[in-house]
Amino acid sequence: MAKTAQRRAQGVHTPAPVLTPNLSGIPSELKKLPRWVAWRSVPRGEGRKPAKVPINPATGQPDSPTDPSSWGSFATARQRWQKDALAGIGFVFASDGFVGVDLDKCRDPESGKLEPWATAIIREFGTYTEVSPSGTGVKLIARGRLDPNGRRRNGLIEMYDSSRFFALTGHRVPRAPRRVSNCQDAIATLQRSLVPPGRAHPEPVVCSGSFDGPDAELLALAFSARNGERVRSLWEGDKLTHKSFSEALLALARCLAFYTGSDERRLEQLMLGSPLFAASEVERRKWHEMRGTETWGRVYVVRKAIESCSESVLV
Repeated sequence: MAKTAQRRAQGVHTPAPVLTPNLSGIPSELKKLPRWVAWRSVPRGEGRKPAKVPINPATGQPDSPTDPSSWGSFATARQRWQKDALAGIGFVFASDGFVGVDLDKCRDPESGKLEPWATAIIREFGTYTEVSPSGTGVKLIARGRLDPNGRRRNGLIEMYDSSRFFALTGHRVPRAPRRVSNCQDAIATLQRSLVPPGRAHPEPVVCSGSFDGPDAELLALAFSARNGERVRSLWEGDKLTHKSFSEALLALARCLAFYTGSDERRLEQLMLGSPLFAASEVERRKWHEMRGTETWGRVYVVRKAIESCSESVLV
């Protein structure tokens, strides 16, 4: 990655390329499954990777990969990608025996050279592996399952088997198999390696800051995150394990604060538009009651959520 590093050292900004999908390279066994979405690339500000917003191939609207009704066939996703000139198509993981492994910042987009640590993982798995849309990483798809209690990310490695989608390019890594292989042993070994010595649980992720896109795209991102199923359930009015609607509202606000950052006005507007808020009769009545110079909702839900948004991904 010498040339890229040299440009950065000289202060030259080189935007990451987005590969045009080579759909013929995607394994046919994946194409047969009705688990496809299209996706749109949405800028998130200087120095941050664009967001990949999943698009319902039937409606063309932002949606969630946690909702099976938003998936479609490979052909439908391809048609939506082409019709709306979107960034590409994606395969959804749905807890049924497929695992995705994302290796970030391991490939020189100009030479195609891989970092040794990534090459070792690819060889160990021996399954279909392709270049990521940015050209700077690779993605593996294998058969197997993750330990539901295990860690799924650490540094440049992420692993998923549900509630996420992979933006696929079909640009297979040279010498990687064309098929999706059974890699349960390799999956288990890699997942165990994600836990740092002496630490049994993942560190919380700090609040990421303002997302400038439309609310529909913000919610699509929240629903497709690693805690997306839980966020969606809260949004739709399910208190889950929370004893009261007050606790449930705060939990949802913490999740959304991860995307709104410190924008209290936007977070409050999102909360007031949620089915959870509509279902919370007592809290709905007192939301606008004054507590000093601020309302109850602003002080005890919105502001409290923003102050503690580092916990949002673990709610």
